[in-house]
Amino acid sequence: MPHEFFVSSVLTKALSQQNKDASKGSASPAAAHESYTNGPLRPHIVEFSKKTRKDFLTMIMVLDHAIDWLETNLERVKLVIAGMEEAGGYTVRAKNYLTDVTDITPFLGKLKEIENFYNAAIAKNDALINTPFAPSGLSDEGGATSSSLGNLLKGETMNVTLYPQDSAQYVIQGIDLRSATLGVRQPDFTHLAAAQNSRIDVANMIDIAVTLKNIIAADIMTLSTRREFCESAMASLTAIQDLLKSGQGISELSAIQQLATAKLRDELLPLAFEPQSLILDQFTQLQSPLESEGE
Repeated sequence: MPHEFFVSSVLTKALSQQNKDASKGSASPAAAHESYTNGPLRPHIVEFSKKTRKDFLTMIMVLDHAIDWLETNLERVKLVIAGMEEAGGYTVRAKNYLTDVTDITPFLGKLKEIENFYNAAIAKNDALINTPFAPSGLSDEGGATSSSLGNLLKGETMNVTLYPQDSAQYVIQGIDLRSATLGVRQPDFTHLAAAQNSRIDVANMIDIAVTLKNIIAADIMTLSTRREFCESAMASLTAIQDLLKSGQGISELSAIQQLATAKLRDELLPLAFEPQSLILDQFTQLQSPLESEGE
């Protein structure tokens, strides 16, 4: 029942003891509910829910900025992979010129042009990787700064503190995709073996870049899941505050009474098979534990 707030039997006993106006004997569900909604613990519960909602809101802000930053890195990695594939295409063109050719003299000019295109593609990728990202806008109040959200394509680390009062951090280690770091060799498209070396270099670069892309995508999913949890928790806390204001609520014991007398299946469209239905029928015929105690 989403419109009601349940109080467990353990909490019922604790609340009944805190209520100074409650009777000296065992507390009834009604008395426990009265202690919960109007007793001395009510303002503490309200204050706790407000503070917790604020904490969750802070975490959502940090997660939003962190996810945006990761998505920016992810889009940059995709562009870098496209540049690597372009460079790989030039190595294929050079290989085609050099395969089954005994005299490459007529093709030297063309091969030099392809080699220049290859170098330009690699240099363009390095420049793209070194280009700073736009500021994330994440402030110190949010638990992290833009400086702590590094460029993952340069092998920097992304540190996100989800809760300002906590030292625990979510850490993502990047991978340096620059050609010098990956050991890309200078191209030489004048003979087949050297062209093959460049093809191998590009293939290795693409494999490493795809690995980083998958890491970032997985971290985005992880942080998005954390954000969904925070939203769900905030919604629950909001519902608790609304219920406290409205005064609606039931105890666990009274819920058992309702369950014992509830009609648990529809006669026209049964929700259980016959063996389960027989068990449910027996359950509804049982006397409530509260009624037994009352006798």
